Amino acid sequence: MGVLAVVLVAAGCGGDDDKNTSPTTVASTTPPTTTASPPTSDPRNEAQLASDKAEAERVVLRLTDLPAGGGWTGEPDTDVDTPEDEAARAQVGECLGVDPSLIAGGSRGRAKAESDDFENEQNQEVSNSVTVVSSRERASQQLAAYQKPEAPRCFETFVNQALKSSAAATPGVSIGTARVASLDVPGLNTESAAFRATVAITGEGQTVDLYMDIVLALKGRTGISMTFMGLGAPFPANLETSLTSKVIDRAPAN
Repeated sequence: MGVLAVVLVAAGCGGDDDKNTSPTTVASTTPPTTTASPPTSDPRNEAQLASDKAEAERVVLRLTDLPAGGGWTGEPDTDVDTPEDEAARAQVGECLGVDPSLIAGGSRGRAKAESDDFENEQNQEVSNSVTVVSSRERASQQLAAYQKPEAPRCFETFVNQALKSSAAATPGVSIGTARVASLDVPGLNTESAAFRATVAITGEGQTVDLYMDIVLALKGRTGISMTFMGLGAPFPANLETSLTSKVIDRAPAN
């Protein structure tokens, strides 16, 4: 399932606070709708950043969270942010009418932790990122962007661009047009938003549907991004709720 890793690198709740300059974007006719401008630099000192990073590492998904006996294995996340990823995040921000720095993701967050990429023999995969941002207000602004009615359409454009790049780098694989819709994930005891992308992948004469579920949750200043992938069938819904809840439960309340 290596083709999957490229697709939603930018998905997540809890973006970068430590930008020294604002990203350059194409001018939009829709002004940002957040009530306060995001900071151009992180107000936390080095000790506070180190403490928040340690907290993110404590919260992030681990192999012991996954069902015993399920054949789950994990490998370290090796995704590298590219200029194309940054441009895609800027485009999603423009589509949503918010400052692109509110669109989470990227490797620059200094109080961020990435889980291993976990997979099993049933072609299921899960990964998680946790970011502790500088304030509850900023975290709430980020989640509110993903809760906008236009969010599925904005993500659909981004997903299809990422899939196109992935297909170009994977000879012999044909990737269809992805469709993204809002997803209901019941049972999460905190604010959240979720989406499902579905796309047909053809290779070696076979076509199979790929399902990608992205669950974004917020607890205090902690943004949680869960990415679930299934080939041929969606990732089990009850396991999505269970794993997301385990990460949420470890996050501090403020």
